[in-house]
Amino acid sequence: MGSIIASMRWSAAVLVLSVGVLAATSAAAQSDELVELNEQAKALHAKGQYDKAASVARKAVALAESELGEDHPDTATAASNLATIYLSQGNHSKAESLYKRAARIHEEAFGPESPQSASSLSHLASVYKADGRYDKAESLYKRSLKIHEAVYGADSAKVSTSLANLASMYKARGDLAQARTMYEQSLSVARKAATGPADPLVATALNNLAELHRAEGDLAKAEPLYEKALDIRKNKLDQTDAEAAGTLSNLAALHAARGEWLQAGPLYRRVLTAREQALGPDHPQVAASLVDLGRAFVAVGQPAQAEPLLARALAIREKTLGPDKPETAQAMADLADVYRAQGQFDRAEPLYARSLRARENAAGVETLDVAASSHGLAEVYRARNQYDQAEPLFRRALEIREKLLGRDHPDVIATVQSLAELYQTHGHTVAALPMYERVLAAKEKSLGPRHADLVPVMESLAVLYRVEGRNKDARSLEARVSAIRAARS
Repeated sequence: MGSIIASMRWSAAVLVLSVGVLAATSAAAQSDELVELNEQAKALHAKGQYDKAASVARKAVALAESELGEDHPDTATAASNLATIYLSQGNHSKAESLYKRAARIHEEAFGPESPQSASSLSHLASVYKADGRYDKAESLYKRSLKIHEAVYGADSAKVSTSLANLASMYKARGDLAQARTMYEQSLSVARKAATGPADPLVATALNNLAELHRAEGDLAKAEPLYEKALDIRKNKLDQTDAEAAGTLSNLAALHAARGEWLQAGPLYRRVLTAREQALGPDHPQVAASLVDLGRAFVAVGQPAQAEPLLARALAIREKTLGPDKPETAQAMADLADVYRAQGQFDRAEPLYARSLRARENAAGVETLDVAASSHGLAEVYRARNQYDQAEPLFRRALEIREKLLGRDHPDVIATVQSLAELYQTHGHTVAALPMYERVLAAKEKSLGPRHADLVPVMESLAVLYRVEGRNKDARSLEARVSAIRAARS
């Protein structure tokens, strides 16, 4: 979610050239009023006050046009700044139009192979990525990368950032293998371009690759990368500035990835407090911290504690971004998860349905977010014994997850298990049995043959074996269940 938006957490950040950061202009060409308007817009955007920031930025564009002309590079900068604000609001059409205008001006003023043109291409690509127009985004990110290689050299910081931009697009598209390759190249270049052992460029590149491994479900590879990134940031862990808050969030994410939620929760609360103090109670970064802390409460079995946090996060995102944006859809799905965990299915269903529609409209029908909302809505229908509504949604979620994550990813196995339980409940033994066998094999591989989480799967599978007359197989599983329970008693 969000390498293109300035307010996003460092824990999920990708360095993007000028995207999400209001660009500076050449003050010598501007009046004091124009300089002041640009600074005001920048400050308001940083605070998450997007409506006010957009109003000021529109004035800056009008003044630049009046003072400097419609095709002046500083007018392009003012237009690009306004586009960045619109992008933060989720207003992609207006952002696209302004970024295109800035790109045209920069190309005419500096040439198509200039750094300014490369930056404009990256800006425009970020809109296409956010809109799910991945082919267009890929083309522009590649053009920007090529320019930066030619201008700055293959081992420059600009190239590392361009590679990360391209990787973030592949990750958003669900092409995790290609994203991994790009992130690995970005890290390699960052290390060569680093100005010292604590260069933040390297820390961000390490974090990006760790996030990719975590998305792939490979925590063993993610963990040491997180630790290296945190080691670079260690001098600021106890500060309350935005960078340090991001580092604390990253540390919490590491504990969460390990399943150490009791350690993650207090860190997420520290991040929330720091961001509220620095940015105010309604900033998008505050909403992100509320989501993190809410998820920590859910993970430790305290959904009632999570509910007000996630409801507040949803309210902030609806206010700052609008009701149909991907970040808002995420907050809807998280709150729906909490309601479902508490058995409040009438409250969960409309939130899942809204999140599903928003995610389909934002990025197409075959994304991991669409799969997550489909799975959640299917679980509501399964709890209500609505087989005809649940089964196709589970099937849809499974198809998307298998395609994007592979057959053995934990999220894939979770959907297979839910579908198996649905089939078993409704007497479809033939359909349920191979699914349980698949779940058991995957969990044995990832957890070992004696883990307690295998017990409910083996019990269900033993029941199905007896229904099918496979009593020997059933007795074998029942003996394993008894042995696991005896070892834990």
